[in-house]
Amino acid sequence: MLKRDWNITSILTLFFYLWMGIILLFCLFHYPHYLLLFNLKNTIAQDLFLLAIITLLAYTLGFRILSICKFEFSSIQERLVFSIGSGFGILSYLIMGLGFLGLLEPKIAYGLIFVLIILLFKGLTNTIGEITRGIKSLSLKRFSWQEVIILFFIVITCGLCFLHGLCPPFDWDDLAYHLEGPKLFIEHHRIFHIPDVTFANFPANIGMLYLLGMLVGSDILSKLFHFLFGVLTMVGVFGLSQRYFNSKSSLLASAIFYICPLVIFLSRTAYIDLALTFYEFLAIFAFVNWITSYQNRWLIILAIMCGFIVGIKYPGIHTMIILYLSVIGFGVVKIGLRKMIFDLVIFGIICCLIGSPWYLKNFFYTHNPVYPYLEDLFIRKVSLTPMDIITGQTSNSVFTMGGKTLIDSLLLPWNVIIYGCLGSLPFGATISPIYLLFLPLLIFIRKLKIVGIYLFCYIVIKFILWSSGLHSSRYLLLLLPLLSSVLTSIFYTLFDSKKFLKRIILIIIFGIWTAILSWDGFQIIHYRNPINFILGFESKEDFVRRNAEKGYYNAMEFINKYLPKEAKIYFIGEKKGYYCQRNFIPDFSMWGWKSFTYKDIFQIKEYFDNKQITHILVNTTVIFCYYYPDNGVSKEEVESFNTFAQTYLKLLFQEGNLYLYGWKD
Repeated sequence: MLKRDWNITSILTLFFYLWMGIILLFCLFHYPHYLLLFNLKNTIAQDLFLLAIITLLAYTLGFRILSICKFEFSSIQERLVFSIGSGFGILSYLIMGLGFLGLLEPKIAYGLIFVLIILLFKGLTNTIGEITRGIKSLSLKRFSWQEVIILFFIVITCGLCFLHGLCPPFDWDDLAYHLEGPKLFIEHHRIFHIPDVTFANFPANIGMLYLLGMLVGSDILSKLFHFLFGVLTMVGVFGLSQRYFNSKSSLLASAIFYICPLVIFLSRTAYIDLALTFYEFLAIFAFVNWITSYQNRWLIILAIMCGFIVGIKYPGIHTMIILYLSVIGFGVVKIGLRKMIFDLVIFGIICCLIGSPWYLKNFFYTHNPVYPYLEDLFIRKVSLTPMDIITGQTSNSVFTMGGKTLIDSLLLPWNVIIYGCLGSLPFGATISPIYLLFLPLLIFIRKLKIVGIYLFCYIVIKFILWSSGLHSSRYLLLLLPLLSSVLTSIFYTLFDSKKFLKRIILIIIFGIWTAILSWDGFQIIHYRNPINFILGFESKEDFVRRNAEKGYYNAMEFINKYLPKEAKIYFIGEKKGYYCQRNFIPDFSMWGWKSFTYKDIFQIKEYFDNKQITHILVNTTVIFCYYYPDNGVSKEEVESFNTFAQTYLKLLFQEGNLYLYGWKD
């Protein structure tokens, strides 16, 4: 008789499968009771287990496909990020397919997970075994004291981001469209055009993962996906630095990217910036793997990643074009134009096939594949400037940090790193000053290999594109993983032998990190205070009420409680409709109201009557942020609304800067 060797790996694997099965079964049938002190309906425990299950499935699925294609990875980190990235991409398209077929139901989503578990059972078992063996092999003895300190800072940062990610969504774009779109798709059980929430029609590859999270768990699970993309990018930076640069710089490069106020801020949200950064990083990683090996399999994975990026956000088109031109340039020089033609055609076909669904959907509904941008180009056939076509929109001074003079342009790196805001309107967060500390090292870029020089050129091109558009620190995030890898590699090349000087610089870096984590930690633990919610001492409603813009949740609560179900609300200066249970039309920066101002107030009232608008919600915070010369909202337009309100509207609710009006009798 054969005997089973029940070691710790076998026990943990068995326990995981048993617990995973219990979680999924109870979620599927909405079992309302308690099990092991966890309420399995609408709890953080449920979201965490589902996050673990879906991530393991993504890794196993991606690794299985990459193994079939005979990919060879230089490190565990490289294998991890490409496998999980590929797996999440496949899951995203599976959910997209269900959405276009009108099958967005929780039971179907759970069924999909069950089917994947059955199909990938052996691979999942191997994955869990690898994880347990890896945990057992961990030892701090292999690290120097400097590396131990760096690891300590990374763990603290990850812990703060994780705590903040476990809380309900309350940030602007979460509530405006990143979660509002999936919510509406789930309510209608299908993907469709959402005319009243314009931004919800953006490409939504990552939105499909958020939709999956909301189908099987909650919006907190959706936020945790975004948190995970930040961690995965950090792991990817380690793998890239280890493969192409000084291996000693890998850990520092990862830490410089991750211990950054901007990354900490975004890790709490259900935005898409960390996901876009992760997939753009994978595309660059695949490209440099290709130019150092010229294996076609890396060119294929590069094309797949480019296509997926295009389906995340419109600016992904920039990335695809830059990398396509890079493939042409390197391929023609190394392989020759004739031999590259077929590869280039296949590359373009893969990019278009994978990136096209959201553009085709928009074209089908609006005849504009990049709706709502470039309307003049696609609808009215009016020519635009080249810069309008590149950026997809014309920025104004509220969204910029100057740039009118040469000095303004030269100061852009300083302004975005130190201030991290859009003009006088705070937006996003600051970027770590360590980048400024290391920036002069770029004059030694020639000390790096061809990979480092290419990454530097890519960074310069993307920075120029950024500087000509909207100067938000968020939109510069894409460069930080590459910049941290390049700068730390140069640093170790120059100073590794100068131990005293290297220690002084590292001590300065540790001091900066201490300041960052002290401030952000205080903000998260004391000001945001997620602990009370996580432990169950505070309700979701009270947490959002306390952390969202003053008056916002109370206004939504008033609308949901006191307005009739057939109510239709016109939002002026407000776009956050996720917690609103009534129909609404957002007019975020009064662009809609501006189109009314050529009419008299009677015509405006007639327009609202024709649109069956029953109430108007005004957020004066946003209006007065735009209330500057050349920023879109003029004094006359504000006065026209005040006249209209005095004539036709009565105040129903007011708190903070939010005002809810109904029509006078």
